[in-house]
Amino acid sequence: MIWELPLSHYAKRLTMISHQYGDEDHHLDRFTALAHAMNG
Repeated sequence: MIWELPLSHYAKRLTMISHQYGDEDHHLDRFTALAHAMNG
C-alpha cells in the first residue's frame, strides 16, 4: 500500500482499533455468551 494515500491511514487505524478492542469474532462470542447467560 502506498503510505501517501488517505486510505492507508484508515486501514492502519482500523487495524489498530481491532487489535485494541477486539475483532468482530471476539464481540460475537461475548454477545453469544451474554445471551446464553441471560436466557439460561
